[in-house]
Amino acid sequence: MEFNNFAAMPANLHVEPVAPDLVPSAGRFAATFLGGFQTVRLHGPCKLIRLVENPRFRQDRPGDYWMEADTFFQARLAAARDLAAQNVEEGKRPALAGLIVRFILRDQLAVCRDWSGLDSFIALDLPPGMSLLALIGNAKMQPYYSTSDPGHAGAEAAGVRLPGLGVQIVIDFQLPENRPAAAMVSQPMPF
Repeated sequence: MEFNNFAAMPANLHVEPVAPDLVPSAGRFAATFLGGFQTVRLHGPCKLIRLVENPRFRQDRPGDYWMEADTFFQARLAAARDLAAQNVEEGKRPALAGLIVRFILRDQLAVCRDWSGLDSFIALDLPPGMSLLALIGNAKMQPYYSTSDPGHAGAEAAGVRLPGLGVQIVIDFQLPENRPAAAMVSQPMPF
């Protein structure tokens, strides 16, 4: 499935379209995209961010869903500026900014509430000369709680959903070509 909305592709990522058969697991992720995805070779240098729940994070399985780092840092900066404009006490701003960023990015990336508490983030700094195979496209709308969570029925009845539409980058670290990059993923960092 090809992603045809190149306007949503982050401008500062260096990507090269590749044949879809280079990512045989793409079908497993297809349902998480709205309007398809582009199969690409993502070239360094670039920095990617993934929101995680610290106690659940495992270095050997860093997770598949990422975003371009500027998306994260711009959301964090916007939240901090907004809090400053509201004259929120300076000592409270970092924690409140982190909370705001979690809400914004949970909505944009459609991360169901029971999938992750989003209390931390991890980073992958891809150096120059290194590349990964990835899928890039817009996140599809998701329920606020997954179907296995007791809160799902109530949220669905109330029409509470996560809109998605943010650009997600899917990296299957099980692909032999992508495996070395898993060792480059940072430990969880607080917002």
